Amino acid sequence: MIMPNPLLLGQFSNQHALMVALFTDSTAFSTQRFNPHLASMSWYFGRAVFIELIWFRGEILKQTDLASRVSGLFTQKMELNAEIEAQFPPADHLLNWALEIFEEDLTTLANSKLLPQHPFLEDDDFLALILQYQARYYEKMLEVAFYYACQKQYSIQVKTPLVPALPTSDNFEVSAGYYAIGAKQHPAFAEELPPQIIDLSRYRLKTNLITNAEYLAFLVDEGYQTPDFWTAEGLQWLKQHSPHPLGWTKDNQGRWFGIGIKGAFELIATEPVNGICKHEALAYIEWAKTKNPQFEGAVLPHEYQWEVAIKTQALKSSGRLYEWCSNDFMAYEKYTAPQLDEMENQNIDSQINVLRGTSMHTQPNLRRASLRTIATADYQHPFAGFRVVFPPGEAFWDKSA
Repeated sequence: MIMPNPLLLGQFSNQHALMVALFTDSTAFSTQRFNPHLASMSWYFGRAVFIELIWFRGEILKQTDLASRVSGLFTQKMELNAEIEAQFPPADHLLNWALEIFEEDLTTLANSKLLPQHPFLEDDDFLALILQYQARYYEKMLEVAFYYACQKQYSIQVKTPLVPALPTSDNFEVSAGYYAIGAKQHPAFAEELPPQIIDLSRYRLKTNLITNAEYLAFLVDEGYQTPDFWTAEGLQWLKQHSPHPLGWTKDNQGRWFGIGIKGAFELIATEPVNGICKHEALAYIEWAKTKNPQFEGAVLPHEYQWEVAIKTQALKSSGRLYEWCSNDFMAYEKYTAPQLDEMENQNIDSQINVLRGTSMHTQPNLRRASLRTIATADYQHPFAGFRVVFPPGEAFWDKSA
């Protein structure tokens, strides 16, 4: 008789509770969109419920009625469709619908007599993968909450002003060689598979993410006003955006402070800067080359370089923010599309940008070195920062003692 792991059931209950609590706190703005790259809170919440409907009820229980009723709202292709969002039910109706589904599904999962014989239930991977997709959409809900917070007006007095600091070139070396990347075992998203063996040249990766103080130095040195630091796409982006990271604002004394989901806070100099788009990261690197000779030749890391480096345990501040990479999001060699269409990332091979790592808001079931995240270069991701990769420099065996 099939019975899911009790720990997995606990994770389901906890994930449901997190999403419900966040959505309950967000009903006042649940259908609003604050960024062209983000859907509404209601869409992400409904999408997380829909995932459970099509994969657990539809695929395992063969109950397809509920999913078919809302498929026109919550399929992947509807994510940024404002016209669809206008058809959403009131927030309290959506919440009650979700609560009923979550309660019924947990009851079914906890009672082996109610579960059919199905190959997807022979181990816990399939249910764990549903949880991972829901964890992703929960984090998207948090992104919406961050943007909503940035719409508000805050009045604080900064007690410890943020002071600019020149860019540091702290780094560690990764030797040339063949390395394994990608997920080694399930459950994992299709774009993390299959595992690959790659050939890397020697490189040096910055140990720490760029900090608030380092980024402030770029800002006060008129980095946003110097066209030479920006790509053509970046300059177009600049015309429509404020010249500072997402959430940064000034008090009445002209001192910078930050805004987050829970309100205003003082920026800590040594903390990694967040709310950065890829255009800003690239401009900072060009500026840093004029301030620190060690940055000559520096670029954003390729995602392979990042994954290999994280496995050495030498990266600091990892797991705090997603990190911009230099390459586009491409399928791995011998990639196999998932069995269910709604499990495939529709952005695969779409020339969208890759971010690696996880943020402080990422659920434990997603915290792995092979995780791949995506965003367009012009998106000021609330939970993203960056570090750089340096040219290899002098080989360690040639260095004087």
